[in-house]
This record gives sequence, C-alpha cells and structure tokens, in this order.
Amino acid sequence: MRLRRYAAIIGTVVLTLSIVPAAALAADAVQHGIGVTKGCASPVKIGDPYACSYSVRNVVDEAEDTLTIDSFVDVVEAASGDVSSGNILGTVQITVTGGASCAAASGDGSPATPYTGVTECTLPFGGRVNVLTFSHYTVKPGDFGLPSHQLKDNVRVGWNDLCDDPADTNNTNCDTTPPDATASSLAVVQKLASSTATEIHDADHEAVTQVSAGATVHDLVTVTGQPGQPKPSGKVTIDWFTNDECTGNPADTSGLVGPLDNGEFDATGFSQGPLPGGGHFSFKAHYPGDDTYTASNGDCEPLSTVKLDSSTVTEIHDADHEVVTEVAAGAVVHDFVMVTGQPGKPKPTGKVNIDWFENGECSGEPTSNSGSVGPLDGDGEFDATGFSQGPLAGEAQFAFKAHYEGDSNYKSSTGDCEPLETKAIVRLISKTATEIHSASHAVIIGGEEGDFVHDFVTVTGQPDQPVPTGMVTFAWFENATCAGDPAEISDSLGPLDEDGEYDATSFTQGPLVADGLYAFQAYYEGDAAYQPSLGECEPLFTGGTELETSPPSGPPTDTLATTSTDGSGSVPLLLIILGILGLAAVVLTPSRAKR
Repeated sequence: MRLRRYAAIIGTVVLTLSIVPAAALAADAVQHGIGVTKGCASPVKIGDPYACSYSVRNVVDEAEDTLTIDSFVDVVEAASGDVSSGNILGTVQITVTGGASCAAASGDGSPATPYTGVTECTLPFGGRVNVLTFSHYTVKPGDFGLPSHQLKDNVRVGWNDLCDDPADTNNTNCDTTPPDATASSLAVVQKLASSTATEIHDADHEAVTQVSAGATVHDLVTVTGQPGQPKPSGKVTIDWFTNDECTGNPADTSGLVGPLDNGEFDATGFSQGPLPGGGHFSFKAHYPGDDTYTASNGDCEPLSTVKLDSSTVTEIHDADHEVVTEVAAGAVVHDFVMVTGQPGKPKPTGKVNIDWFENGECSGEPTSNSGSVGPLDGDGEFDATGFSQGPLAGEAQFAFKAHYEGDSNYKSSTGDCEPLETKAIVRLISKTATEIHSASHAVIIGGEEGDFVHDFVTVTGQPDQPVPTGMVTFAWFENATCAGDPAEISDSLGPLDEDGEYDATSFTQGPLVADGLYAFQAYYEGDAAYQPSLGECEPLFTGGTELETSPPSGPPTDTLATTSTDGSGSVPLLLIILGILGLAAVVLTPSRAKR
C-alpha cells in the first residue's frame, strides 16, 4: 500500500506523520514523524541581528525509529522579500541530549563544547538536537512597515527515517525519505530610540545661555541614535518661547526644517532677534523620527538677555545751535543730548530728562527739570530746544545735566555736569513810549470832565535783538509837565507782551475834573538783556485848558543808560531822579493816595 506524507503544525511543534489512506486504515496503523520547534527573539530593533534557535526531537515516532538530520534552511520573510540562509547545518553550534550525536569537525555536543562543522546528526528515539541561537539577517528599517510590525521566519529541516522499528511494531508504512519538517516564528520589529538635544548659538556660532540685548540667536539641534547604527536622518521642528520654561504656546514655530546632516541641523534660518534686554526666552526641538528611529523631544533650552550699557553726553547750544560754554548776558540756551550704545548693536532709543541748575556744578536741587522729553532720533540724539533757558543774567554760572531713561536694549545713564558762564556786559538800550487811552481804548490828549483814562506803554529794543520783556511802573501827575511828586505811582505792572507792550488798565485814573491838567509817565524796569528806560511825560487836559510846558532842562532821552548793580533790571525807587526829556524833574516814589 502506498503512503502519503503530511506535515501538521501544533503550536511551534511540527510533526511529520505517515498516514495510511482512509480506505485502508487499520486499527494497528503506526504513525511516524519528527518534532521541530523554533523561537526568535522578540521584540527586535531595527539594525539588530534577527536571532533564532531551533530544537529537533525524536519523541513522536510510534515505531521509535532512529532519525537523521542533514540540513537546516532558514527563510526570513523580510519586507524586501524572502531571505534564505541556505543550509546552515555546518555553520551553527549544536548541542545534543537523549543519546543523539552528530558527525562534526569539532566539539562533543555538550553545552560547554557544542558541535561545530556538523554534516549529519543521528537521533535515537528520545534524542534531541538543539541549534543554538544564530542569525543570518539584520533587521532593516523597511521591516517596521510589515503588518503589525511583525517579521516572520521559517525553518525547513531535512531528515530521514531509518525505519529500524525498535518498538517491534512490524509496520510496513515507514518512508525513509520524508518531506522536510518545518517550524515558524516571528518577532515584533521596533524602531531604535533617538534622543534630541539643543544648543543655543549666537551669530558667531558660539554656544550661549545669556546674551546682551540686541543679539540674534538660533538653535543647533543634535539627534543621537544608537551605537554602531546609522545616524538619524530627516527633519526637526523648533519652538521659540518668550519665557525660559517653554510653557504655554510658543511665540514662533519653525515648521519642519532640515535635513539633519550627520545627525545635526544648525537652524540659522529660524534665528530670533534682535532680542530686547532683560528678557527670558527658550528653544525646544522636536524630532519626528525616520524609518529607523523613533521620535524624540529635546529638553527646554533657556536663554536670558541683559541690557547693554549706555553713555550720555551733552553739549550746550545757543539759539544758533552753536556749541557754547560761555555766552553774553541775555542769551537763550538749550541742551543737546547724545546717547551712545555699543558697537554693532542697535542705537539707543527712548527719552531723556534734563536738569537746569543756577550754579556751575550741578549741586543741590535743580532749578527746573524738563520732564521726560524726546524721543531720541535715529542717531541717539535729542536737541532739547523745548527746554530752552534764558534770557540769562550776566556774570552768572549755570549748568545742564541730562539723564537717559533707557529702553528695552539699554540701561539708563547720566551725563556729566555741563557748566555755562555768562559774561558781564552793558545791557542794551531800551526806549519807552506811551499813549493815553480812554476807557474805550481810543488814543487821546484831551478829555472831558468825568472821564477815566489809563496809559498804554510800548518798550522798543534794538534791531535783530530780542523784544524787551519784564515790568513797567507808571506815575500819574495832576499837572501836564510831570513836575513835582506824582499824585499816584503804580506797583510793577506787566509783564510786557511778545510785542513789548502793556495796556495798564489796572492803573486807570478818573473821574477827571473840568479844566484839569494831568500827565502819565512810564518807567520800564529793564530785563536781563535791556537797561531800564523812562518814557516822556504824556500830558492830558480837560475842557479849554491850554497846555504849557517848561523848557528842557536835562540830557536827551537817548543818553540814558542806567545799569542796575544787581543785574536784575530793577531800579530802586527814590534813587531815580531824572531831569530829562525836556520836562520838569520827576521823582518816582512808592505808590500813595491821590492828593
């Protein structure tokens, strides 16, 4: 009777049995076969050897026949296609138990000295052959893409049955050259672990953790793989935070940038800056992985910035924007502030405040302060014409001192004291003229009984010089020649307006009596630039009274050049006796009641 052979896989044990066809089954049919088991190390990482071991057992043959083995062929079902080892019997290490033995070049089959260079093994019933762990295939990145990431492997064992029937079954169904016995195993493929680290670099590619304001920085990302394995490849993503803990949403994200070069990427295209001073920032890099390596995130890489030092200097400018350290009395000056930053860094911005001192040493409290003024222009300069000082008194000392308030890049700084002197010079000659105004502001020289009148004064300076400023004193006489003591003297009134004029309505006189003679006379008290001056006697009459004036008895008006001793422009009353203008003498005394 002809027998057919079938392989039955039970777990990882494959039994090859001889089966009599169903039509000829007998109750005493003897089954023949061999047991093969296989196991491969799992999980296995990409780049690692795919390591497997086998065992062959003669434990299922019912005739207890002696079996021989002459080949092992291993086939890995790789993503790229099947990879066969060929017959590896002569290249593997083999140990035996249960009376099994091998024809080998060396070894005795014990765990201490396994067989090597084997050509054939013989297994009596109960014998076992163990093929120690070996590998003929290295796991590839593409194997990770296999279904469920499972890499499968099959072994085929070439064997023969001696059909010697030690069990005395007297069977006649034994096949001496049965088909190869097989067994399968698999391993779950894992990517290799990667690690990501970053280093913050400045524009010179130096590693930094703190930079000065105005700096520009970028991240250098290094992705490390496993020893002896390829370098990680692919791209990275970098986050930029405006805090040093990488918390919250990033202020900016690079998107995928790269590729990695030998595991590194210098992300100069994702530079950040110029950075403000006094800030805290951080980078964090993310590697999404490649065919070989898993994804990994770098640690938060913190960075702090410090403000740069600034320096402040000043120049005192006159009205013509010329640099001065000494000016004439009456001059108007202002400060010109220059704030300098650091080479190669942005120019300082922001505002300044300026102190004005009435001494040359900036000592004590300033007389005035500009408040916060500016901003600085593109060169870090500010011309503080809005904080001009003057007209200045003569023979005096003054000073400016500027304070830069700082900005996001620069620290504040204070300039040196900038002193100024004024020269003692004779003040310019002024000229005072008056008009008598009615209550309706009409210019008059005669009035009616019951009228009220006041004086209007104009003080004229010199061509191309400032307009006179300051106060005026008025005298009211009850005669038309300003003779004798005034009937009334005003307080200092004013100040003069921008045209050098003052309308003295607060010193109104009246009501006038019939047939009366009166006069106003104005005294300009001077200022830092101009000397005092006395106006001519301005007569007024009521009714039909005729005006009579005495002949001139004093020097001409334009010879008057009285200079105060204290430089203030004020002339003490009772000390001025002015017999001028071709009129009678006048003495200005403190105001008193009309006689």
